[in-house]
Amino acid sequence: MHRDLGATPMQISLLIAMHPAVSLLSLYWSAPVSQRPDRLKSNIIWGQVMGYLPFLFIPLFPNPWYCIFSAGVYRLVARGSVPAWMEVLKLSLESSEKKRLFSIGSSISFVGGGLFSLLVGFWMDQQLIDWKYLFTLSALLGLCAILPQWNIQLNIPLETLNAKAETFLYRLKKPWVICCSVLSRRADFSAYQLAFMLGGFGLVVVQPALPVFFIDVLKLNYTELSASFIFCKGIAFALSSSWWAKVMNKWNIYVFSGYVTLLAVFFPLLLILANYEVAMIYLAYLVYGYMQAGSNMSWHLSGPIFSKEEDSSDFSSVNVAMVGIRGVFAVYIGEVLVQTLGPVPVLLIGAFFSFLAWERMRAYGKIYQT
Repeated sequence: MHRDLGATPMQISLLIAMHPAVSLLSLYWSAPVSQRPDRLKSNIIWGQVMGYLPFLFIPLFPNPWYCIFSAGVYRLVARGSVPAWMEVLKLSLESSEKKRLFSIGSSISFVGGGLFSLLVGFWMDQQLIDWKYLFTLSALLGLCAILPQWNIQLNIPLETLNAKAETFLYRLKKPWVICCSVLSRRADFSAYQLAFMLGGFGLVVVQPALPVFFIDVLKLNYTELSASFIFCKGIAFALSSSWWAKVMNKWNIYVFSGYVTLLAVFFPLLLILANYEVAMIYLAYLVYGYMQAGSNMSWHLSGPIFSKEEDSSDFSSVNVAMVGIRGVFAVYIGEVLVQTLGPVPVLLIGAFFSFLAWERMRAYGKIYQT
């Protein structure tokens, strides 16, 4: 966006900040499926259409604002479709099979995206393809997923087809009513959200410090950054996903998430050690990839796990809301702290909050059973 479209720093910052912020609006995409399994497939399919459609027209509107708009729409419906997807998995698969399938799918998505980005970068450097048409091609491929999604078979109880009509005002407040209702009546899920929020804050608050630390302190080049981001993190994510799926069947979710957040403690500490040995950055991102695979699984599957016989989409919607709330304030707090304290103290603060999350998960695991 900066090189080919002349995007300003303000536009780039808006694009980055929008990633977590639109999660708050995503609740309005996921709310209609609450207690309505007959709407699950349509929610997913229309999300697929709405998310990819703007990218088809980027060759016609190659400017930063349209790219920001397209990315925002995609992120909104992609995150908003998560509760529907999790409920579909819950209705379609046994618990162990659900975790195994999720680990396979997330590994393919994570590693495949990283490897494909390297290929695309080569094409662009060699001027083998106009980048604008990559968006069109990717959008067309994404829309091809509609057919298998349409063929998903679900057993839907007949009573769910006779839902009451909802007023416009109720639809505006419905996502927040759902979230407050779940958190107020399920102390075990509220405890999980509190601990997960602490860990998520620890990871997000360090993000503004990373570019400053990598470039100004460690003075890394692009090759070193790419190796740590794509290969170390991606390989660790792929190799550990199946292991996380197996142990998730044996541990309760608090113990499981506790080990995930404990790994998050080591990520910023290892980065700080890279001050003395630059190779530590690779170990840091191996740990991060290992941690992210477990965190990804915990975040997505906590809804079906905690909901038991209830509609899991309500629980997954709380996850989406917490991501938005956390992302809106944590990034800006991190930016202020970096400007005030510098990158290394912010990395230590991130490690401290991840440690608090581990301690809370450990304590809640002794109180609640899942």
